[in-house]
Amino acid sequence: MQNAIQLVDDWYQLSRDLSQRIVQFSRAHRYSLGRDLECCARGLQADLIRIQYTPRGPLKLQNLQRVNVEIEILRYLIRLAHDMQQLSIMRFSNQPCAGGSKIMRY
Repeated sequence: MQNAIQLVDDWYQLSRDLSQRIVQFSRAHRYSLGRDLECCARGLQADLIRIQYTPRGPLKLQNLQRVNVEIEILRYLIRLAHDMQQLSIMRFSNQPCAGGSKIMRY
């Protein structure tokens, strides 16, 4: 359970940092790509909290598989933001989380 709590806290930090960087996007990308990034990150935060309280079993496994797909979608959105020169990936990939681990590598 402690690892799950740490993951939720680390994901919160990533979501917060991402939201702060989206504000710096150009106007053309802030309200489209930026909104998609923010919604995806916040939705994943909520899903991780729900999974934390789901008992072991097929439902938890199904939810974890769905979250894994959503993380892949977020990864591609971050990659798109990087390719459009709106986001520096290095700021995320080199930043350790509270637990010393890194959430995302490019």
